[in-house]
Amino acid sequence: MELRFEPERYGLAPEASMLTEAVRQRFFKTKAGRSYRILFLIVDVEVRVLRVRGPGQELMQLEELG
Repeated sequence: MELRFEPERYGLAPEASMLTEAVRQRFFKTKAGRSYRILFLIVDVEVRVLRVRGPGQELMQLEELG
């Protein structure tokens, strides 16, 4: 399912505990099988992608989300 359809169905990211906003995450795989994580916010009717995190990357720090 695409992110633009029902983005609220995706769970909160661990980084959400650092913010007052509900940062959500969606996982996806490339054709090569690598897993990635999209971090995003829902603002009114808009989905705002904050970052795409690759395999092995640590959780984002507060400074990166600002």
